[in-house]
Amino acid sequence: MPLRLLRKIALRRTRLSARLAGVNGYTGRGALTLTPAGRGRPARLSITLKGVAGRTAEIFLDNARLATAPLENGRAAVKLPLPDHDGAASPSEGTRIEIRQNGHVILNGELHRNVASSRVIAGMRDKFAARFSSGEPPSDVRKSG
Repeated sequence: MPLRLLRKIALRRTRLSARLAGVNGYTGRGALTLTPAGRGRPARLSITLKGVAGRTAEIFLDNARLATAPLENGRAAVKLPLPDHDGAASPSEGTRIEIRQNGHVILNGELHRNVASSRVIAGMRDKFAARFSSGEPPSDVRKSG
């Protein structure tokens, strides 16, 4: 298995995501994914909203306003960089996500790790450990030279 694929899977393991559900009678829904920083790229938030009335929705992480998402036909899809120098604390597992309109929370959720991805990584780590413990270099690893 190429090392690029292993890196890609390992990156998924560190991703955090949240499902956003309606509160106080609001019926909209959404999702948020936090991709960690890497290779000169800041952390990135991807947010999708559906079934939300109005023209804009404000995105909050632990009561800190992050951005305003424009809505079109009740939907929004926004990707935001999350710079290191941002005044807000770095999002982590358990961070509360709120979508607000006119000061009222309409959707909320909490960041969690993907348990299934963690299991896949653990299984792959065991397989690679067994493969590399034989002392022979794998055929798909290039020798530097």
